[in-house]
Amino acid sequence: MAGKRRSAQLSELAEVIMSVSRRLNAEVRNDPGAIQLSSLERMVMRFIDQNPGTAPSRLGHRLGLCSSNTSTALRSLESRGLVERVADPEDGRGVRLYPTQRASDNLVRVRARWAKLLAPLVPADIELRSTLTTLTALDEALNPR
Repeated sequence: MAGKRRSAQLSELAEVIMSVSRRLNAEVRNDPGAIQLSSLERMVMRFIDQNPGTAPSRLGHRLGLCSSNTSTALRSLESRGLVERVADPEDGRGVRLYPTQRASDNLVRVRARWAKLLAPLVPADIELRSTLTTLTALDEALNPR
């Protein structure tokens, strides 16, 4: 019985995470100054922001993307000035990916908008660290190494 209850709670957690994510994405869509990204582009940018200098093949592998999806997302992000490709100093045939200043500015804007949305909704006396720790652990466990 406890296993069924835990299973139900875990599936409910997933539904709540997805609902919150949709609302946060809608908030960004409502900001005319924010650069609009697809779900794939957001995922790619997040990885590059957290792993500047990564190789495209590593990015694709870590995100579980086929090479054509990785290439399409990178071309789109690069064409909008969000990703810069720099020749790999260790391998002249390869490139390393870096977020541009435009991408960094957009991330600051989006995060500020999210914080403004959530600030009045999350009581100040709620300790967020354990929630962040749990969700970060889930995110890391769900991403291939």
